[in-house]
Amino acid sequence: MGVSLEVEVIPSSKRYGMQFKGSKITVMVKEPPIQGKANNGLLDFIAKKIGVRRENIRIVSGLRSRRKILEILEDISHEELKRRLSL
Repeated sequence: MGVSLEVEVIPSSKRYGMQFKGSKITVMVKEPPIQGKANNGLLDFIAKKIGVRRENIRIVSGLRSRRKILEILEDISHEELKRRLSL
């Protein structure tokens, strides 16, 4: 049903944004890596970017790491996810 997305997060950035290098996705968030703030910023940013409710995205791996695996809990294909992220 859902699809997974592997990202590397850069917290405490000056701006929100994404960079792509091959299949690697780096996401910059303004929030610091304190008390889950960077994770919340990441989930908010990705939800807005791909047009899904934030509640439908969860971190399945890497909760306390820069490298994370997200699960999108909506009926969306991997190809559609790539299109929405502009990969």
